[in-house]
Amino acid sequence: MPPFSHIDVSAEVLFSFRALTLLTGHCDKHSRLISALAMFIGFCKIDAVDQWCLRMLIGIKWYQFVRNDDVRRLTKQPKLTAIIQSRRLTLFGHIMRMDDNTDAKRILLASPPADWRRQPGRPRITWLSTVQQDLKQHHLTLPEAADLAQNHPLWRTMSTYSTTQS
Repeated sequence: MPPFSHIDVSAEVLFSFRALTLLTGHCDKHSRLISALAMFIGFCKIDAVDQWCLRMLIGIKWYQFVRNDDVRRLTKQPKLTAIIQSRRLTLFGHIMRMDDNTDAKRILLASPPADWRRQPGRPRITWLSTVQQDLKQHHLTLPEAADLAQNHPLWRTMSTYSTTQS
């Protein structure tokens, strides 16, 4: 009998709720702690925090030697970075479907003046460049994605299913 055979639906629901509150910012004290831990560790290691949370919720100890793939398969949870990427692409599609005069679309597509310099300590990577990195995984450029986003059902399928099913 596997050491994690006692998992029930409540653990899956609890983890989904924790991941959702982590992403949306509607947090209780425990979620804020996980969020702060993830920020401290860094975004590149957020999947490690995600995996640790899954193991804690299920009750798998380090000495049971259960593979991460088995934990993912058991809980049917996508990686947290895949969920974040899916949400980012969904928001990008929503903004691209907006009217051209909408503030959100104008701000997203605006370019800074030629003499403008980023303040010291500010990140060099913009949200739009992060979206471009996400789109590279789908072999899309930014203009192609903007055209594709006009077809809402197709964009929803591309942005949610393909990223969370990896």
